[in-house]
Amino acid sequence: LKYGDQLEEVKRLQTQLHFRDEQIQKLVKQSTMLQIELGPYAELGPPPKTIGPSLKAKKLKLP
Repeated sequence: LKYGDQLEEVKRLQTQLHFRDEQIQKLVKQSTMLQIELGPYAELGPPPKTIGPSLKAKKLKLP
């Protein structure tokens, strides 16, 4: 690579890194917001298991 080509390549790579860093920041922010939103559900534990309509029908042997 020539000197000018090297500078252009470095500039292109810096642009890609900047874009990547912005995307990572957005993902971290979204992940944090989800953790905050879902935190109370995690503290409650899993919901109780219920029998769905298809299982009820099988157990009752409806015609």
